[in-house]
Amino acid sequence: AVMGIKGREGDIRNARNKKAIPAMKDEMKQLQEKLPGLEEGRDRHAQFYEVEREKKAAHLTHEGIALAQKQANIGSFYVGGNMDFPHLLENALRAHVIYKRDKDYVVQDGDVVIVDEFTGRLMIGRQWSDGLHQAVESKEKVTIKQETQTFATVTIQNFFKLYKRLAGMTGTAITEATEFDEIYSLDVVCIPTNVLVIRNDRDDLIFLSAKDKWSAILDEIKHVHDVGRPVLVGTTSVESSEMLSQMLTKKHAIKHEVLNAKQHEREAHIVEHAGELGAVMIATNMAGRGTDIKLGSIDRAELIRHWQQHDLLPKGAKPEQPDGEIVAMSLRHQASRVLGMKPKDVEDLDDDDVRLKLMRHWVQEHAYIEPAKAAKMTAQQCKALLDQVPGFMLHRLEMFGHLEQMGGLHIVGTERHEARRIDNQLRGRAGRQGDHGSSRFFISLEDDLMKMFAGKTTMAALSKLGMKEGDAIEHRWITKSVERAQRKVEERNYEIRKNLLEYDEVMEYQRNTFYGIRQGVLEGRDIEELVFGYIADAVDDAVATHLDPDYVPTQIAEWCRQNLDVSVEPGKLRMDDFEDLKGQIRKEARAEVRQIIDVTLGEYMSHDVSPEEWDLRGLSQWAMSRFHVDLKQNQLRQMNPGEVKSTLTDAAMEQQDRLDMSGVAQFVEPLYAQRQLTDWARNKFGIEIKPEDLAGLADEQAADQILEQARATYHRREIAYPVQFVLEMIVQAAQHDGPGAAAHLAAWANQRYDMGWTPEAVSQIQTRDLHDQLTAASEQWWDGGKLEALVDQAIADHPDAEPLAAWARERFFQPVTAQELAELDQDRRRVRLLDAGRAMLRAELTQLERFVLLQILDTSWKDHLYAMDQIKDSVGLRGYAERDPRIEYKREGSNQFTQMRRTVRDRVTDLIFRAKLTANAEPSSVYHDSHARHADPATGTGAPAAAAAEQGTAQQRADLDAAQQAGSDRSAHLSRRQRRAAEKPTAAAASSKPTHLPKSKKRKRKSR
Repeated sequence: AVMGIKGREGDIRNARNKKAIPAMKDEMKQLQEKLPGLEEGRDRHAQFYEVEREKKAAHLTHEGIALAQKQANIGSFYVGGNMDFPHLLENALRAHVIYKRDKDYVVQDGDVVIVDEFTGRLMIGRQWSDGLHQAVESKEKVTIKQETQTFATVTIQNFFKLYKRLAGMTGTAITEATEFDEIYSLDVVCIPTNVLVIRNDRDDLIFLSAKDKWSAILDEIKHVHDVGRPVLVGTTSVESSEMLSQMLTKKHAIKHEVLNAKQHEREAHIVEHAGELGAVMIATNMAGRGTDIKLGSIDRAELIRHWQQHDLLPKGAKPEQPDGEIVAMSLRHQASRVLGMKPKDVEDLDDDDVRLKLMRHWVQEHAYIEPAKAAKMTAQQCKALLDQVPGFMLHRLEMFGHLEQMGGLHIVGTERHEARRIDNQLRGRAGRQGDHGSSRFFISLEDDLMKMFAGKTTMAALSKLGMKEGDAIEHRWITKSVERAQRKVEERNYEIRKNLLEYDEVMEYQRNTFYGIRQGVLEGRDIEELVFGYIADAVDDAVATHLDPDYVPTQIAEWCRQNLDVSVEPGKLRMDDFEDLKGQIRKEARAEVRQIIDVTLGEYMSHDVSPEEWDLRGLSQWAMSRFHVDLKQNQLRQMNPGEVKSTLTDAAMEQQDRLDMSGVAQFVEPLYAQRQLTDWARNKFGIEIKPEDLAGLADEQAADQILEQARATYHRREIAYPVQFVLEMIVQAAQHDGPGAAAHLAAWANQRYDMGWTPEAVSQIQTRDLHDQLTAASEQWWDGGKLEALVDQAIADHPDAEPLAAWARERFFQPVTAQELAELDQDRRRVRLLDAGRAMLRAELTQLERFVLLQILDTSWKDHLYAMDQIKDSVGLRGYAERDPRIEYKREGSNQFTQMRRTVRDRVTDLIFRAKLTANAEPSSVYHDSHARHADPATGTGAPAAAAAEQGTAQQRADLDAAQQAGSDRSAHLSRRQRRAAEKPTAAAASSKPTHLPKSKKRKRKSR
């Protein structure tokens, strides 16, 4: 109806018979009166169709799942270990149906390489996650790589928001002005071009079928190419560019270049020659952006040769001939070829008559003028009509000296992109800096964009109006309609991006928090405070958990779940009587077993499928594994679901009666919660507290008591660990160079504790005595006031900031600057120097803390990202429960992040009291290079001092394994001779004989 109204409006405007206008207006009025009813009926029909479509989709989904389960022959997808099958099948379907070769990806050298949707360039090294890339590789029958997992993620919008200032310049931002304003609060200002754009952007041509569209594109390319104008053809995929290349070669044999993701290495070379005489380039969306296609001058001889090759000029034409003579030869040659005139008849006519006959023929063919009327037209009338035909130049043929005179670069768009910005970028290849140029897009109703907004209904309406195969529509209304469709798609895509950004708000906060912590660890800032903060949080949570009144009932419920495989509600348990407690547990267990049997039996013996399709084998295995009931498949075939349910229920009740509940007695003992708390503190921090000491204390008092002892234990570790680490390193290095090791130990002790040792004196001291003396010295520097005295003396000796900062850097190896000290008063300057001194005293422990923190942070963050992806995939189902998925995602994501931080805290506090760095055999870095280097966040391994990851493997290790490896026996990585040498000092240290650092000996190697 709408199209009929618009058609009548056009008929009225162009009508020559004025008497017919009233009838046309009446018909248009009738259509306008029917329009509201038709639109209402259309809406009702669409609503009905949507409901029916959902019903049909649900039915087909159910049938599809049943068929897939039958073919897989593994039983239900939603039982036990089969839960991953729906996800795997979904990825397989996406790989086969949605992701298409040479459009979304290409196959090169046996690898699947992703193609960027907007630039058309290869994204080498990138992989789809969550198993999708492996599904595509399986589809293409190439080597399947290991599945990847995301280690870090950020949206482009939030990445740009990290910058304090945002600005940019592009030729196509005006179409996205709304998004720039709402997302980035940026205004888009349209700056006039340096030179006025004179490019001729023609209206789109629309066809019914893609076949007609491609045929018209080939004719358009030949039509423009024959004259010599360069042509750039824009395609939307690698597949369509290669298809068009084959069609162009087969139909017209036109030499051309193809620029797509497979030829991206040759991009600069192809673009360099794209503006030459007769050049044809077929390109995907990349289209040489960022490089102007320059139009050059035309060599006279090359132009004549080009016209001769395309049958516009006879072979006898020579470059030295005058321009008018060559043009006349061209017109006569075309007259004999196009009009079918004999050469003798052409020779009898003068040049003006030949031109007139050709132009009359051209206005019939290209301007659609009737032959009788064309025969009466003058040369000026024909020329005026042909000037209105887009791109037609034969009637104005001359010896062009520059491609500008021909009309410049011609752009052919094979399809409208979803985003107008991409189409504008393609058009923008022509008409640069005031050059001439033209563009035209060819569209069919079978294109993806037209299918969305002009499907079978539009095709049927056009057919009723008389449009048939091969016909084309060209009108500004069509072009505007297509642009409106593009706007709708852009709005939809913008809503998708906006929705993604709303989801990413959760991750944005989490990223800022996590990477703020991680960056501080990388830079070595406030690590001690971070570790103590984790310790304090762990103690507070442990006290709140263990001393909570619901702790004991919760423990009972957990014991029942682990030992009896029964879920019990803790709040329903009464702790007064042990026998009564056992009765409650049995009652809850029986109720749960009945529910499990009801639910699970329906998966194996569903009422929705025929008995022949029941998974009896799976049911038999489940009955045996869960209730120890031996039901053969033949026996199950003779039973109905009610009988099977009764049999399983009876067996389950007997099993429940035999349950051993003696283990519940431990939970009703006095001070059970306090005993569990003291056990936790002993295992976590190695501290001893009696349960009676915590009885009757408030949570804060109990936490303070535990935290005080934990801090004292960690302080003792600060005193002892650097000495232990250096001695282990020196002992190992002494196997290779005894005097060198002694010299390095003496230098380290003198620099760290002012011991005044010499290498000779160190060589004469027992290993145990070395440990005791260095530990005593460390304690004096920490708690005996030696560090404070040293700092006070330095402040007195260096009243100015510059020499004091130089002294601090030389003495403490810490980044203390003169500017920093100059801004502090005397007391604060002293505090700053004391902090630098303490950082020096605990340098080795700081190195360990950094490694442990980075290892745990990276591993936990990777697991957290995977969990967040799982939440995002599943949270959409909350909409069926009338819950906003975004709110649900924010709540679930917040809980997940809190759990991740708690996991990090627990792992750090588990390891930090036990882990140690394995000594490095290179003693040169003992005190000059006492810092950790985190090599790769993807591997979690560090490069210094063989820190718990000596092998340097590429995969993440579990944190506890890393700590055990870091503190494990190094003999597993040494040779037999090295192990014997390493054992000698350890064994001798326990004996009464004096043990010295071994001296190096020169040996002569016997030749064999």
